[in-house]
Amino acid sequence: MGRRSEGRLQQYLSLVPVFGLVPAVLGLLRQRCDRQTKNTNKVAIALMLAWLTSVAAVDGLPLTEFTDGLAKGTFGMMYVVVCVWLMAKVFRGRPVELPWDMDKR
Repeated sequence: MGRRSEGRLQQYLSLVPVFGLVPAVLGLLRQRCDRQTKNTNKVAIALMLAWLTSVAAVDGLPLTEFTDGLAKGTFGMMYVVVCVWLMAKVFRGRPVELPWDMDKR
């Protein structure tokens, strides 16, 4: 497997919702990753933390059971949709970056 294919596979694995956290963290700890793979790993970790924070924030609110489930389901679905959208960007060869890192090209 070529270096480019290995990096793309690493990017796909890190963008898998929930389970992609492990490959993303391991990818950041590796020294042999290219810049694009490291950026994708950072985005995957940031998305996971944003999702966990939003679910924890909903847990702290005094909501009915229905509203609580609706809010958590919405946040979870948004997380999955964004991860799949980012996987499509990786497939097309486009960069996956955090908005505040875009000016560092």
